[in-house]
Amino acid sequence: MKGTRSLATAEALTAIALWALSFILIKIALRELSPATLIVVRFGVAALVVGLAAGTRGSLPRVSRHDLVGLAVLGAIGVTLHQLLQVIGQTSTDAGMAALCAATAPAFIVVLAAVFLGERLGRWQLLGVLLAIAGAALVSVGGDWSSVRNARYMSLGNLLVLLSAMVWAASTIIGKHMMRKRSSSLITGGSLFFGWLFALPVFLAGKGWREIPGLSVRGWAAIVVLGVFCTAIAHLANNHALRHIPAQRIAVIQNLEPFLAVVGAWLILGEKMSAPMLAGGAAIIAGVYLTERFSAWAADQ
Repeated sequence: MKGTRSLATAEALTAIALWALSFILIKIALRELSPATLIVVRFGVAALVVGLAAGTRGSLPRVSRHDLVGLAVLGAIGVTLHQLLQVIGQTSTDAGMAALCAATAPAFIVVLAAVFLGERLGRWQLLGVLLAIAGAALVSVGGDWSSVRNARYMSLGNLLVLLSAMVWAASTIIGKHMMRKRSSSLITGGSLFFGWLFALPVFLAGKGWREIPGLSVRGWAAIVVLGVFCTAIAHLANNHALRHIPAQRIAVIQNLEPFLAVVGAWLILGEKMSAPMLAGGAAIIAGVYLTERFSAWAADQ
């Protein structure tokens, strides 16, 4: 049991590291593709990879009509709606406020897991959650709170990004509930497929296929890594972890994502890293450590 929890924690960390890398690759891919085309190609590649994996394990023949409905809902919410809300929202709001709104997703997961899954946090675990969330907020705005203070808090863009965080949290809870009876590979593959399918009309309306032949080798490399590693493998790892450890622990680990993205951008793209970002990263790591340590202690009692 302890080995299973350790493996699940490692899988959650792997998923977060890959999602952090995706921010860098998305910047590269968006130099050559529109957001809608990127979403469709990325998730199309991922759905194919995970679908093949599920098929080799014999999961696909056991899909019922009820499963298809659930997977369609999960794909529509967790992939299509989440991605579109985030992309559209970030184009019409201040970057700092958008990052702060997006960083609220783990907090929503903690609340929803308590309400719908009956997960509870001890005193030290709650402290770890709050510390990690505060650190994620600090990293997200880069220590520059002026963009947040000057932002129009109730602007449409801010509301859309905040809604995307809530949608992601809801899809996490729905996915964990569905994985009580189905394999994580089936849930992942199905949700990615339906997410791709529901995003397809936007791609077709914008005639996105015209952009694909002009992709450079660098662009294709970014797309392949995004689809295979940052989407297929990351979602498989995250969902497998979600099946074996509480959603609240997954949420705390997800607070590492903005800090890892900043570190990756600093190493790969040469972007600046400030002292507040480092302080926020330290707070996140301390919060994750507290939550993990006392979660493991409670499980062993």
